[in-house]
Amino acid sequence: MIFQEDFAAVSACIQNFQLAAWERGIGMLWNTDPTIYSPTFHAQIGVKPGEKVVGIMQIGYPDMAPKAQQRTSIEEKLTVITSAFQLEENK
Repeated sequence: MIFQEDFAAVSACIQNFQLAAWERGIGMLWNTDPTIYSPTFHAQIGVKPGEKVVGIMQIGYPDMAPKAQQRTSIEEKLTVITSAFQLEENK
């Protein structure tokens, strides 16, 4: 159970770091390819028994960044339920 909480916390930290980097013009990609499970890779970077790799961050200044695309508004994506009564109404 602790691993799940730690994994969620690290994932949130990485996403926040990624958003902050892009805001400053620094490109960042978060990769979770099979390399993160490789025993050779773990040995090369010093992963100890019981530790896990969440991803590989590639960071740098991009030559070109894609333009922002239009996003769906939060109102179309999010439903706020403020009471159990409202929850029953939505069924």
